Parts: sequence; structure tokens; C-alpha cells
Amino acid sequence: MKAWLTRCGLGLGLVGTLLTASAARAEELTTPALGRFEVTPFIGYRFGGHFDVEGSDNDADLNDSPAFGIALGLRPNPLKQYELFYGRQSTEIASNAALSEVDLDIDQLQFRMTVLLDDVASRLNPYALGSVGVTRFSLDAPDANDETRFSIAAGGGLRIPLQPRLDLRLEARVDLIFMSSSSSIFCSSNSTGGACAFTGSGSVLFQYEFLAGATFTF
Repeated sequence: MKAWLTRCGLGLGLVGTLLTASAARAEELTTPALGRFEVTPFIGYRFGGHFDVEGSDNDADLNDSPAFGIALGLRPNPLKQYELFYGRQSTEIASNAALSEVDLDIDQLQFRMTVLLDDVASRLNPYALGSVGVTRFSLDAPDANDETRFSIAAGGGLRIPLQPRLDLRLEARVDLIFMSSSSSIFCSSNSTGGACAFTGSGSVLFQYEFLAGATFTF
């Protein structure tokens, strides 16, 4: 009887040790490291973007295309994250007028803040984000000037802990790029004079983006 009780005690002690180790492992996985730097490469897809064609009733739309980005982050507390984000989309402007498609690169540089919306010890950590910065348009046309505009973004995402220093991130956001409806963009000048290809449609250019990334903590 005494031997049986001893075995039961040893078994219960082993189970308790395993449960304690499992709980510690879960906490290690789900609790973000404070004061640590993070690097998150992203890949995704970007939609939307509309321009008017100068001097006509036609319009032009940006083609949907893949995009990529990278975020450098710092976490000052368990719920908040500050990030410097760079994103890039290589696309084309497709016009319904008798114009050929023109290659266009869109670069973003933004300061972002993300805030977790749930318990930091959760296995799935939803977050909200907001950002402010600039967006640059580079048109592949002779003598066309690059255009830089003020932009903001808002959205949300999900952090899924995989390892103590590795999270999977899924993110969706809308970008608002402020375009003056009275100003032309992609202007060029040469010996025959100057010309502008497009004007902004309204005061804001909207784009939508879905991203997936891996966050490495150092």
C-alpha cells in the first residue's frame, strides 16, 4: 500500500511538473518582450487608386498588384508597439482612354502605432493600428517628376505567437493619400514645353492592402 501511494505521489508530482512547464512555456510564447526591438518583413497585395486624365473626361486606375514592406518596431509596454514602416508597390496605370499602360512605383514611409485589443497572454492577439507619413509616386515616363504626398493609414491585424521570439502577423489596412484636386501630378518638361499626365480625383486617393509577415524579436 505504501509503495502504491509512493508511486501515485511520484506520478502526480510528474504531472504537476509537466503542467507547470507547459504553463510557463505558454506564457513565454504569448507575453511580448518589453523594451525589445522587432523586425517584421511583410508580403501582401494592394488594391485601388483612381486618377483623372488631364484635359478629358476619361479616368485611370491603378492595377491591383503584389506589395511588400518591412517594419522596425519597439515595444514600450505589453499593449503598445511603435514601428517605422516602409512599403512598396510596383504597378501600372490603366486608362480607359487611348493610352497605353504606364509602370508606376509607389513607396510609403510611415510612423505607426499598434495597440493590442485582447489579453497579452492570449494565443491570438488582435490589434488596431494607425500611421502617418508620406507616399511617393514614381512614374516610368520620360522626364516625369516623382510626386510625394502626405498620407495616413488605419487598420487592424492579428499576432499569432509561434516561438518566444517569433510571431506570425496578418494585417489589413486602408491608406489615405491626400491629393489636391486642383493640382496635376507626374508633370514633365522638355524643349517643347511642359505637360502633366494626371490630376488627383477628389482630395483623397484610397488604397487597400492585405499583408502577412513574420515578426522577429531581438
